[in-house]
Amino acid sequence: MPSQGRDDSAEDSDQVFIDLVDQELRRAYRLASFLLGDVVEAEDATQDAILQAWRGWPRLREPTSFQCWFERILVNVCYGRLRQRLRAKLVELPGAREIPSMDASRSIGRQRRDRTLTVCSHA
Repeated sequence: MPSQGRDDSAEDSDQVFIDLVDQELRRAYRLASFLLGDVVEAEDATQDAILQAWRGWPRLREPTSFQCWFERILVNVCYGRLRQRLRAKLVELPGAREIPSMDASRSIGRQRRDRTLTVCSHA
């Protein structure tokens, strides 16, 4: 029975995407947890990255580069969330512990980005 409005190659492509995401999911979640330092936010970031990858899937020329492509999407999502954190208005609470300077946070973020890019380029 023919599928309504979809051909077999589109369904095959969908399944390939699902299989690739399944292979990368645990690793992606660990990376997001490392970058964001928050397991709940890491779950959300991973889901956002999967959605962005799904939308961009038809434009990926080389499915063999999925791992690095998806990781790049995930890292960009995480950095976007970190930027949002920095832009959030901070309210000083009496007795609150000192927060590291913005320069230290940026330096740590750059170090993590560079390590991620290095690993990705050697894969």
